[in-house]
Amino acid sequence: FYGPDPKQSASYGRIITIPSFKRLQSYLQNAEIILGGYSSEADRYIAPTLVRDVPLEHPLMQQELFGPILPTRPYQSLEEAINLITSKP
Repeated sequence: FYGPDPKQSASYGRIITIPSFKRLQSYLQNAEIILGGYSSEADRYIAPTLVRDVPLEHPLMQQELFGPILPTRPYQSLEEAINLITSKP
């Protein structure tokens, strides 16, 4: 969507503040990143990032991120996924 290098795209947004950037970066510590993960504090840039098998207790699953990070969780059936989603606020 943003071309082969989103960092070079004029349409790809940046994180608004350094504290917000650092908050998002802290969520990625010890996370299993399966795509992306590159960041630059000087540019307040975080590449589109996918994170695998994120526990429900992790801040990635508890907070509104306002950043280009997508946490994922495995499931065995569509019903299991829907039940998990509808059990949360």
